[in-house]
Amino acid sequence: MHPIICIAGQKFNSWIFFLMLGFVVSFALFVIMRPKGFCLSRIQMTLFVSLFFISSLIGSRVFHILLYFRKYHGFPVGLLWKPTGVSSIGGQIFGWLITYLYTRGVKKSFLELVDYYIPFCALMAFIGRIGCLLHGCCLGQASSLPWATVFSYVGGAVARHPTQAYEQIYTLSLFITLLRFYPRLS
Repeated sequence: MHPIICIAGQKFNSWIFFLMLGFVVSFALFVIMRPKGFCLSRIQMTLFVSLFFISSLIGSRVFHILLYFRKYHGFPVGLLWKPTGVSSIGGQIFGWLITYLYTRGVKKSFLELVDYYIPFCALMAFIGRIGCLLHGCCLGQASSLPWATVFSYVGGAVARHPTQAYEQIYTLSLFITLLRFYPRLS
């Protein structure tokens, strides 16, 4: 596994790098591929993406703190600024919340926006899971299957299901399937 990757002499956490890459690629496509007559202008979409990104980061951190509150007890100042510890569920919850609030604020259709950006969320998850696989997080159960993976620095010499690869297959399939329906989205 490669929890740290080096690009142009700079070291990056592989999970965070691919999560950010997935966000940038998927939402750039979200804005660029906007169909004619879509409910939001490109400026409104860019603002939405910015708000979505910020709220997802905040939500992922807040949810992690709530899940592991005992771990953070007694460290109120460092609570929000610790460089590790996020929860994708919290990011999704806050992302959905900001989507709802944003569409209410600009008086646009929540469902139309969600219908349009869901394929790009699947693409973001696909790219992000590359980082999970490299980082060695999201471990599966022990397995003797030929494609089982040894995550040496986190699970010893135990071969495990590569749940990240399973989710990559699922999210890429979902992206491709939803993109086939994309021209019909309005």
